[in-house]
Amino acid sequence: MNEEDALEHQLKALARSEIKSVKRRHRIRRALEAARRQTAAREGLGFVTALIWVLFAGLGTRLITATRARPAANEKSRKPRPHTTGGHA
Repeated sequence: MNEEDALEHQLKALARSEIKSVKRRHRIRRALEAARRQTAAREGLGFVTALIWVLFAGLGTRLITATRARPAANEKSRKPRPHTTGGHA
């Protein structure tokens, strides 16, 4: 019976180690999935932030060029036009 007890003890130890191995693999898999989700969320938020940044930068550039061009347009409209007579040449 001593050999049977030893064999039973070894089988129980083997089963426990396999269960621990399965649990360890499951934990690793869950950690990897969580890391992938977190990375995807960060990349998505980074993309959206960059897109908004580009849009605001473009809008700001357009406003700056519009305000710089506006005084020149106002000066042209302030110049008096030469008076021409209604006759055709």
